[in-house]
Amino acid sequence: MTATGTGTSAQHWVGTWSSVQDTAEVQQSDGSPATVSGQTLRIPAHVSIGSHEGNGVRVHLSNAKGTTPVTFDAASVALQDSTSGGATAAAAPTPLTFGENASVTVPAGGDVTSEPVTLTVPQQATLLVSVRVHGSVASMPGHATARTPVWVSTAADRTGDTTGGNFTQTTYTGLPYLAGIDVTTPTAAPTGSLVLYGDQNVNAGTGTSDGRHHLSDAITDAIATDTSGDGSVDYGILNAGTDSTSLDNNLLPQITNSDTPTNALNPLDRNVLAQANVRTVLVATGAADLLNCTSTSDTCARQVENGLAALNSQMSSYYTDDGLAYTNGQPVTQNSNLTVYLTTIPPFTAAHPGTATQEAAREQVNGYLLDSYPTQVLDFAAAVSIDGTDTSPTVKTADLSGGNPSDAYYADLAALYLHDTGTHVVGIPPN
Repeated sequence: MTATGTGTSAQHWVGTWSSVQDTAEVQQSDGSPATVSGQTLRIPAHVSIGSHEGNGVRVHLSNAKGTTPVTFDAASVALQDSTSGGATAAAAPTPLTFGENASVTVPAGGDVTSEPVTLTVPQQATLLVSVRVHGSVASMPGHATARTPVWVSTAADRTGDTTGGNFTQTTYTGLPYLAGIDVTTPTAAPTGSLVLYGDQNVNAGTGTSDGRHHLSDAITDAIATDTSGDGSVDYGILNAGTDSTSLDNNLLPQITNSDTPTNALNPLDRNVLAQANVRTVLVATGAADLLNCTSTSDTCARQVENGLAALNSQMSSYYTDDGLAYTNGQPVTQNSNLTVYLTTIPPFTAAHPGTATQEAAREQVNGYLLDSYPTQVLDFAAAVSIDGTDTSPTVKTADLSGGNPSDAYYADLAALYLHDTGTHVVGIPPN
């Protein structure tokens, strides 16, 4: 799944953009289900890494949360016009095929990947993925809180349209069907991807709703504008975040004595391990677990500590098939473990305040992480707290808007990520 071609033309696939499938019913801003009837959806995806030699691009569509099959009559991909923006493409969209067919039916619970197409994609470009949905669909699965605009056309196949004149911006609060985009990199330098796995700190569910202000975007921007770098984004940065205010999202394994314990295996498989050339995983979660715990601070903290330790153990046990090491200055391909970063839990906000007991548990979890995983932990709590420590109970005012994290909050998390991965605060740099 990670390689294409042979010899000097061999290429590796790497993820450049992703969106978690976490709802069976994408909604509109008024809370009603988003519906389509023979219309074309046009969805923007702000990528991280660009395509290299060979210019291969492939698109992942998903019906993972759907309860009935869905048919796409046609699909396409194009670069967004950087001047006009919106639903306008820079050039005629490139048609996508699936098993050499323009149309594809995806069963309930299923996914599909397009065949590769040739398209030059600059880093940090916005791609427009268009799909014509067959017939009337009363509910569309996808990503629940996307902070990304979606356009819908008249009832026709508009996947080939260059202009956006036949599209209207919807009031969708989620993002239907589109799950990921991969590009090719040369085998001689097999770029990997970083997957950000976690809650609203990854999803940036209160950031600007232009599709360009998730944590993955903030980290991509930080790398591209780093004065110590060369302006290149050297690895794919994938967002596997989902807003979580309850335990229903199941981001942490629930450690119990049950013979059939609830666990995070399925979300990890789909959202992390299935990503193209994943090499590094950042885990940022635990706040919802603390806010939903009504026991003692020690009990609440230990539940989260055990869950994070279990996630770290699970993911560290997986190997890439083409890790790159250097012997006598020469690259050597070998198996290697996934690199796992854990993050401290930032202070609770006014929108989701915690009790004194829950705050004590948060501080205990952060202390546990910093003591137990000193070469793996990124101190997200210190990045946004009022006094720059993991024990401060308050987020600094400049990082909040209406009691919720603002774009500045996510930019501060990204700045800490860049600093800590570039100055050996963590033991292994990302690839």
